[in-house]
Amino acid sequence: RVGIRVVAPFGDHNTPDKWAWYAGKVRSWTGGVASVDFDDGTRWQIRYPSAHQDKLDIRKNQLTRSFVNGLEPIELPLIVIPIDMEFPPSGLPKHQYDFVRRSDIKIKKISVEAFHILDSMCGPQHVQSIVEAVNRWSLEKNMSPIENTPGVPELHLLGDKLSSNHHGDEHIELQINVLQELSKMVLKSLMFTDLSLPSGFSSLADAIRKVRALIFTYPKQIMLAETLGKTVYMLASGSKYVGDSVDLDVIAASNVTLKRQTDHKARRTIFGQLYQQLKHRSIERVFKIGENHRAFKANYIGMNAIDAGGPYRDAIETMCRELESPALPLFVKTPNGRMDAGRNRDSFVPRTSSKSLLHKALYEFLGRFFGLAIRTKFLLPLNFPSVVWKPLVGDVVTENDIKAIDQTALTSIEPIQALLHQQGVSENDFNSQFARIKFSYCQCDGKVVPLIEDGARCPVTKANSKRYIEALRNARLYEFEFHTKAMRRGLGQVVALSTLSLFTWRELEMLVCGQGVTKSRIPSLKRMTSYSGCSPDDEHVRFFWEMFENVFDDNQRAKFISFTWGRSRLPHSEKDYEQKFKITSHNASESSDDPDSFFPLAHTCFFQIDLPRYSSVQAMTRRVIWAMESCGTIDDDSHTMSTAPSIIPDTEEETGESYWNEAF
Repeated sequence: RVGIRVVAPFGDHNTPDKWAWYAGKVRSWTGGVASVDFDDGTRWQIRYPSAHQDKLDIRKNQLTRSFVNGLEPIELPLIVIPIDMEFPPSGLPKHQYDFVRRSDIKIKKISVEAFHILDSMCGPQHVQSIVEAVNRWSLEKNMSPIENTPGVPELHLLGDKLSSNHHGDEHIELQINVLQELSKMVLKSLMFTDLSLPSGFSSLADAIRKVRALIFTYPKQIMLAETLGKTVYMLASGSKYVGDSVDLDVIAASNVTLKRQTDHKARRTIFGQLYQQLKHRSIERVFKIGENHRAFKANYIGMNAIDAGGPYRDAIETMCRELESPALPLFVKTPNGRMDAGRNRDSFVPRTSSKSLLHKALYEFLGRFFGLAIRTKFLLPLNFPSVVWKPLVGDVVTENDIKAIDQTALTSIEPIQALLHQQGVSENDFNSQFARIKFSYCQCDGKVVPLIEDGARCPVTKANSKRYIEALRNARLYEFEFHTKAMRRGLGQVVALSTLSLFTWRELEMLVCGQGVTKSRIPSLKRMTSYSGCSPDDEHVRFFWEMFENVFDDNQRAKFISFTWGRSRLPHSEKDYEQKFKITSHNASESSDDPDSFFPLAHTCFFQIDLPRYSSVQAMTRRVIWAMESCGTIDDDSHTMSTAPSIIPDTEEETGESYWNEAF
């Protein structure tokens, strides 16, 4: 029964002669395992009855030290005693027990058998939901989930994924204990292998990569931080950039988009200009820098803007917008996005046909920026699906990943496979049914290419159908191998791939891109906000938070952060903030009888907004939306973008194919 008193022996492996009986109360009996709250305040899972217990006669002194020391806690004999019985119970071999502190006992909590118990209790999805809940708890508390065990009620408060399962809290506690031991085991074994090795080169590396999704994120991040710290380029004291500067012609860059051109030579866009000026500079000096440091000083030609952080962040944001547009020949919207169906409609994949030496160098250059984002915490607002991130951590792209970007990618295979398994279908009937299908396929960039030589004129027949299935599947699975290899090479020049390979693709995406400004991030932003000339209790400040939380959607919140800070993604955690968000009084409107006629003023270098004392949420919303949507880049009233000279001559304008005419 629950609540009954029990005793169990525990051996001290450091001192073989020393072992002890411990008394406690049963919390639950489930599946052959008792969860016991011991009198010393700890809780253990103990199997009952032991497979060995039937062979033991305690009164005949057969419970020996060697027997006890050879057992794990999950296997220890559990002896039930009446609640009013003395402890130690009569009949136990008194000369063989000695009371010791639990801290002195060095034995494992969870045995390998517990893994089998875990597998039998729940499926992979439930285990993964526990990992995700613990990761959220760890991020919120900034505590290691290995050294600190979260309470199950705390995890329930973080989301509803756990509440939908049919397992009790005791099961979840056991699962967390097993996952803690798994994380410890994997982290200790990393010194014996290199996770950057390809699949098949190391059985240990392959095994670790298979379970990396079950390893808690917090210890991975600690290990990554330690690795980055050993390879950081040391800056002068107090410096936020390395002293190098780049001259950026924002007029030429904006003209690429205005004139619907594609920067095939990578010279006119901001990304192209950065590539041309940084490609030969020291990778260590530019990219291997510390947290919240800047890789370069952005000099906006003709803008009269002094880079105290705003122009730098604006350049990174502009670069990312160019990458996800036809202004550059590198990425294209997913087929699902062009068809407006299925998943990942807002995501982008590499342009399959972009495979020149220049394209290779550009993808590699982008990979360096991935590493820079990880090191500096300046996140990149990019929207890439799993087919891009998985190869970067050495993971395998699957058919599900392909269907997630193109739900029609493998539809031609299914009827062929169905007919192959159907009895009584003649070869002529099979060939006539699939005569229109040729050995060619449509890539994600819309171009039709052959799967074999002269494949466009080779129909699928019963004889070659298996070859077609294999060729099409491989073509789709490895469609972006050229591009992701280049990005991985660039990433590895900045961050050790052996360390990153312990992360899942979603964790890498979070390290590089973070997440959008969702409603759940607002409490953290409020805590990281300071006020000057006003206070949180002022009416117009309350109007602001009402607008930001309940009027704006996620996209508008991201635009506002970009308007005030030059970046559209908030840091992962509060400790990663370079500076606090600052709301200040709007001096020009203070003495006005009509504050609703004024626009807010943003200072992107300082993450600051001068906020007029608007009379209502509606009046504030109209002015703020107009300001952030109309002033999306750095400029200067005395020398605006429309009159500033371009340093790139018109002869440099692109004459190649424009990708703006595609369905984008």
